[in-house]
Amino acid sequence: MALGRVLATTFSGCFGVWRFLAVWSRGRAAVALERERNAGTAQALKLLPPGGELLEIELGGRMRLLRVPSTTDHPPAPHSVLQIETQPPNPRNER
Repeated sequence: MALGRVLATTFSGCFGVWRFLAVWSRGRAAVALERERNAGTAQALKLLPPGGELLEIELGGRMRLLRVPSTTDHPPAPHSVLQIETQPPNPRNER
């Protein structure tokens, strides 16, 4: 907290810029994390057998269930390889 006061008094004219840069940096980190999460999911899906499922649950409450079509199912349309079900985040962690 003391450091914040020192920065606020030293850079009083630029404090808005520092706040902007902090928010921008957090946003970039969130995008990079989502990019890595998607790359990991793609790698995991390659390892699943036909008919397999992958359940992803995040700390924020977002849940994704990814199903790989089985070979006995009807052949998928050329544009649909996976069936994806998503649920919105649950802020109260209710089921």
